[in-house]
Amino acid sequence: METRSVAFFLFLLLSLLLAVVGNQTTANTKGPVYLRILEDDRGEGTNFAPGPSQDRLIRPVFENDRGTWATVESLSRELSWTIAFAGGKLGEVRSRPILEATSEIDSGTHMILTAPAGVPAIGKPSDDFADFGGPGKMRRPLVVVSQANFQDPDSWKRVMASGMLTTLVHRYFRQEFPHIYDCDEEKPRNADVAVPDSDIQLRTTYESNKNSFLVEVQLKHRNCYVDDANDPWANQWYFVSAGRAIHRIGAFMRLLDAGDYDADGKSEVLFFLTQPEDTDGYVLFYDEFRKKVSLTWSYH
Repeated sequence: METRSVAFFLFLLLSLLLAVVGNQTTANTKGPVYLRILEDDRGEGTNFAPGPSQDRLIRPVFENDRGTWATVESLSRELSWTIAFAGGKLGEVRSRPILEATSEIDSGTHMILTAPAGVPAIGKPSDDFADFGGPGKMRRPLVVVSQANFQDPDSWKRVMASGMLTTLVHRYFRQEFPHIYDCDEEKPRNADVAVPDSDIQLRTTYESNKNSFLVEVQLKHRNCYVDDANDPWANQWYFVSAGRAIHRIGAFMRLLDAGDYDADGKSEVLFFLTQPEDTDGYVLFYDEFRKKVSLTWSYH
């Protein structure tokens, strides 16, 4: 009787251990996660054609294998994708590789096999996501994932910036950019100008359910050409942690979406990048904005 009790106890213990291990490794048992972008064909138009493009395609951008995100250039097989947006699922599409891309910009892309009526779009075509030399208006790029990972556990939402957050960002901005020249094409840049706090605009603010923030800063009265990401006149983005630590994460970016694309319980945040003179791409932040991966291309 005692022997049976010991054997039964060991069986229960082994079962519990297997369950724990199984829960810890679930995210890795399905293989790599591929993240792509459903977007207008950027190689279709030239010289700022009115747009939008007639065709849409799926651009290869990132993959995650064993917890690390990296860029990826192509996938050589037909695949199905989950379309993610704002923590929800918009639908599904299927694609296959384009054997001969019409331009270098579209190298490695997939053609969409799903009928156009079944491919969703968000908003109206605009110049917000247009690029250098392509169609003047484009549909909003959408995230597609090779697995059904679309939820946003950090629940990033657009909000109005509080007075405390505004003060914090103003102070940090002035520390990073103690010298600001006059951004006017008719005036020389060799003299600093006084910039009041009212000119340091918090143009866009997002908040997570962890009480962290993403803030876009744009100085008012810009009247000059800016192509340097370290220029104070560029639209600078900052991450503010729940503990109110703050650091700059980039410029010339527009937030596209947030989601737990690798199913690790934390949201990644994706930006569209368009930097003068001729650089476009996508930037993915993860691990609480401690890490990022970028894919960019140029038109020359």
